[in-house]
Amino acid sequence: MYILGALHEVNWTVPGFLEELLNQNHPEGIDKRTRVVASMLNGSSKPHMASLLAKMFKVASTETPFLKNDTTIKPGTNMFNPDLDPNEIRHAYPAMTTWVVRLVSQLVNEEAKKMIDQKTGLHHRAHAKEGSRHEKNRIAWEAVQSFSFLKLEDIAKANAPVMSFLMNSYAHSEFSNADPGDSVLLRTYRPENLVVTNALMLLTFGRSDRANLYQLCRALWMFATKTARTVFRVESRIGQSVAHSTVYKALSEMAKQKQSELKASVQAGKDKIVVSDNVQVYARKRDRRIGRENKMITGLAGTAIEMQDYHPDALNLQDILQRQARQERRTLTADTILNDLDPTHLENVSVIQFLQALIGHVKQLSVYHQELAEYAKILDKKPIPKTRCSKITPLATNSADEMHIQGLKRGVLDFISTQMGVTAETLNNRAVIMSGDGKTYAMFLLLKKICAAEEGDFESFRWLVPLLELWHTKWTDLSRDIRAHWGSTDDPSSLASIARIAECPTPSDLRKVDFYDGSYLVNLALDANLLNCWELYFKTDNLTAYFSSPNLNLPSFDELRDTARILVNHHATTQAYNRACYPGEDREHGAHDFAPTGKPWIPPHDPEQEENEDIEMACDDNEPEPLPEPPSREDGDFTLANSALFMRDAIWWKEVCKAVAEGDPGRVWEILKIWIFTFGGSGNPHYCNFLLEMYCMLKWEVKPELRDAILLNWVVNRAGKPGHCIEMDLLQEHSNFWLEDLAQHKGKEFDEPFYRQVISPNVQEFLGLKEEMEEVVALKVRSKMHGKTDTSNELKAVMKELRDEETNCYRAGRKQGEVVSDDFAKGMQVLRKNKIKDFLGKSTVFADVLKMHDINFDPADSSVLADLGMELIDELDSLEELEGDGRFHAQMVEIDGQIYTMSQASDRKF
Repeated sequence: MYILGALHEVNWTVPGFLEELLNQNHPEGIDKRTRVVASMLNGSSKPHMASLLAKMFKVASTETPFLKNDTTIKPGTNMFNPDLDPNEIRHAYPAMTTWVVRLVSQLVNEEAKKMIDQKTGLHHRAHAKEGSRHEKNRIAWEAVQSFSFLKLEDIAKANAPVMSFLMNSYAHSEFSNADPGDSVLLRTYRPENLVVTNALMLLTFGRSDRANLYQLCRALWMFATKTARTVFRVESRIGQSVAHSTVYKALSEMAKQKQSELKASVQAGKDKIVVSDNVQVYARKRDRRIGRENKMITGLAGTAIEMQDYHPDALNLQDILQRQARQERRTLTADTILNDLDPTHLENVSVIQFLQALIGHVKQLSVYHQELAEYAKILDKKPIPKTRCSKITPLATNSADEMHIQGLKRGVLDFISTQMGVTAETLNNRAVIMSGDGKTYAMFLLLKKICAAEEGDFESFRWLVPLLELWHTKWTDLSRDIRAHWGSTDDPSSLASIARIAECPTPSDLRKVDFYDGSYLVNLALDANLLNCWELYFKTDNLTAYFSSPNLNLPSFDELRDTARILVNHHATTQAYNRACYPGEDREHGAHDFAPTGKPWIPPHDPEQEENEDIEMACDDNEPEPLPEPPSREDGDFTLANSALFMRDAIWWKEVCKAVAEGDPGRVWEILKIWIFTFGGSGNPHYCNFLLEMYCMLKWEVKPELRDAILLNWVVNRAGKPGHCIEMDLLQEHSNFWLEDLAQHKGKEFDEPFYRQVISPNVQEFLGLKEEMEEVVALKVRSKMHGKTDTSNELKAVMKELRDEETNCYRAGRKQGEVVSDDFAKGMQVLRKNKIKDFLGKSTVFADVLKMHDINFDPADSSVLADLGMELIDELDSLEELEGDGRFHAQMVEIDGQIYTMSQASDRKF
């Protein structure tokens, strides 16, 4: 009160006093006034200024009435008046509010200047000239892939803390009331921090279209999901994304970067494997007229994959040519391949699959997962590093037709010379590996033969090392397995019977089954049979209940392993098949290598002839003639024999699936050597020839360093995750699916700039961009695996049928359907008879042509070219197209020893 009285005596108001106190230009008492003001403002005196302002604002807003003649602000309305200067507002409440808002507006204006500065990293140009000051801001896929809302949020907090605080307070009701430093709980759905960051990026882009990282990444995601162009127009208008033309320029710029990096990498001596495949789609015109007809759009797509973990001299071209000229393949016989098999390894493969089936099914045995994983390492042949991330560069598409030699030649030269920079001058005695499915592989071999007489190494394509891809080979064997074991529904061991029980679809074409449906059926049937064998051994009809018994001493892992080896010999080998067909005297004398004996078999009395609902095998001219077999015995059990043969074949097929997923092509090669025989015995001469060619190349025509290089680079791993390796041709199939879908949508040719300069070089990024954007906004990762739980009901039903019919028990004289022939044994006979002789007669001509370039070659000997000409005519006549089915095909991954199949096109269709 004393101070107020003193102020009254000098005729000062409190505001007048404060104004005078803060007037630094007063001529008297400057030093003392400065010290008093500094003490009040720097916090050395109490109470602090924030407390005074808060009290002042509280008194003004709650305890101080408005003057009746105050027309600046109407009481009860918004206290902020954007039309008046705060000095003109009489009441403190609206005056302080208006002043504070204007102050904050100045602060956020300064923050906006910082946010649009290129130092924040938000500046990315869709196009920038080489050497310009904007070149460092060119958009690149690295920036897109590292894009995250967390980084944007950090940028906003660092450069616009006031704006971030205000927007968070607006979006989150509890944010402004939280104690300083405390965090607030975010919503699970539509989290407030993501909403705020999104809005702040929109405002920043509205301030300057140079700060466009968020909008550009969003637009690329929209493009990858095939968003309509009208959406780009609207979203660009309101600052949500950049324009469609900007996306086009950005993709073109990133494609150029990829192609430049690819050429530089090749020039630096980094070798690539190029996988290629044809792309085709039927484009329909809505308004057909002259010049606008429906047509088939065809082309060639490819991907370059950098080789890793190999000897730098592995691809020495002259060494390869010298080895080919030796013609050591002429020593090839069926027994050569047979002796090259590893029976111990193959037995271990079967043992491990028996163990995986049991331990994966019985929860009580899950304690052995780690021991099983360690034991499974015994299968390792040539594993790649489990976390190795493949370096993949999609190539620009072209309109070459690979089914015509000139078209294939043009397409290959476009990939190798135009895009990778490999020419006759830059070849540098290096070979280049090119891979593809069976059709592409055959055309590569044909191209080399046709051009073999050319003089130079480059012009003659002698630098080309063809490599057969794995996924289409695996698919071909899957079709062979199902065709061989389909049988009739009368036979409980047949796939037809199991498909009926599990309500699986019947294949429309047994020579080319649907991959997803077929793999599901084979894996289900295999698991059911393996578990049924375990049930027979433990004499139980419920493995889970058996191992849950409190009176049971859980067998050790070593005991289970030894038991699995017994079951393999009893149920899943060629010998088990033969013993079931022709038991002989060994069973009568109590030999131990037999399946357990079931109830006596009583043939159905005078069975009625039912209408055959099973699909018939298509007649095939390539089917080998039936081979003479030993006379049938009355005590043979052909149902048991069929089951044993199926388990053997299915184990081989599943081993390839597992080996690919785990990244061990050496294990794959062990099975491919077996498939030489099974393809030869099942009427599939093309893949038999392809594998014979691969066998001769890897055994005699490349040095060990190159053989290892091929095996270590035969599969790829895009993500660098263990168990997620994938075949190169399946990788290309995934790219083709997107390209073909877009081609049908756009109706453009594959050699047009839209494809070559924008789409195809970026296709791999498109494939993952949808999932990456979902992860960026913290969406829960959607599971894309069809797990074991999905098959539990079907598995129980099939196991019950096998158990009731005693399918894997010996029942003398049982024959419930067709007797499955052993494709391996038939293949052995075919190869020994004339297959290898015919193969060598055709395949050695290429080596003869190589001799033409030797200085000792006699030009008068024209028989070499004559033989080559005859061979090419025969090969062109016999080559059949092995087309795909136009569907998206799932990837298989390996997790904890189990194979899972990723979801189908419904989750991947863009």
